[in-house]
Amino acid sequence: MKKTFCLLFVLVFTGCATPQMTPEQQNITRISETDDCKFIKTAYFEVSHPSKKHYYAAKMTANAGGDAYKTLTSAKDMAVGVKMATTNIAIYKCK
Repeated sequence: MKKTFCLLFVLVFTGCATPQMTPEQQNITRISETDDCKFIKTAYFEVSHPSKKHYYAAKMTANAGGDAYKTLTSAKDMAVGVKMATTNIAIYKCK
């Protein structure tokens, strides 16, 4: 019983944590002013918790070759009983 509880505890709390970011993803910034930046593309993603929004935005930005993103829209939606935050971002190269 004690081993089952410990395993369940580890699975629940490590499964809910935001994944570790790579060094490239850690250098991604959220911006509001884009005048000195080159637009790359827009991207869309859904997350189950707002704390994961920057992680996924940084991951998509790094994968697209950008170094900054601007949040275009962010809304909560109820889909199949699961609360999801939908987010649209614009990816930029500013450096």
